Amino acid sequence: MSRKKFSRTQQRQLDTLRDTVNSQLERVREGETVSIPLPQRWSSSVVDRIKRNLNTHEMQGEIRYADNHPVLNISLKAA
Repeated sequence: MSRKKFSRTQQRQLDTLRDTVNSQLERVREGETVSIPLPQRWSSSVVDRIKRNLNTHEMQGEIRYADNHPVLNISLKAA
């Protein structure tokens, strides 16, 4: 299956989110959670791409909805 190409706007939003996540993670300790609100208008394909890339050996993440607004919750795993 080919990977969907994102529009420039969507790619810019993803790049901004990546930078936001990286800067937030620099400030937290292991086991703490960072919550980052996501734009409500993001398409499901963008949200799915984020979900696929959330969980690594260093962090664990999930997307929850609060009042119909998506919120990205990320926590650092203990070493």
